[in-house]
Amino acid sequence: MTSRNFPDFYYKITKTLPWNKVLDILLIDTIILCGHANKTPEGKTIYHPDDVHDAEVQWNWIEQNLKDSKADYLLVGGHYPVYSIGFHGPIECLYTRLEPLLYRHSATAYMAGHDHSFQHIQMHKNGQNMDYIISGKGSKVNESQRHVDDVPTKSLKFFSEEKGTGGFAMFDVSGARMKIKFIDSNGVENYVYEIQPRKSE
Repeated sequence: MTSRNFPDFYYKITKTLPWNKVLDILLIDTIILCGHANKTPEGKTIYHPDDVHDAEVQWNWIEQNLKDSKADYLLVGGHYPVYSIGFHGPIECLYTRLEPLLYRHSATAYMAGHDHSFQHIQMHKNGQNMDYIISGKGSKVNESQRHVDDVPTKSLKFFSEEKGTGGFAMFDVSGARMKIKFIDSNGVENYVYEIQPRKSE
């Protein structure tokens, strides 16, 4: 049975915006890609897909859709973060395999949850920025920073210190910019960041 809101495990949404701009969103299934967390005897957390074939099919779909996108804004969203300073931390499966694709095809940003906090992490490679947005405060809040040393110090642009309150991220997209806002349960903007449209190739 197909849901109207979630037509598949991973899928693409394309929206035509005012000013003749286009937004592409690739929503991916990071459980299929990386599996569930497992602990090694040494206590290290590792991720491995349950079905390698299904994971490879999705990896191919991601790469093809990133490559084909000519949108002015190209977002990718999944449950697991690529990078996080929170309780779960960075996911090796994603920073080794997904991140190079995001750079190669000039994605606008990657959106995630998993850690129950607000975070904006910006990585920089070969003259190109990549923005990682974590908005996981929809229900319970966990302000752990146990992995703060697992990302470069200057890459952390925002982390919500507020405890005990939920919130959400809002993406306000226009022809001139994409404005990302972290808004708490009282409707207060905790943080605002703007990203410009992708450059035409």
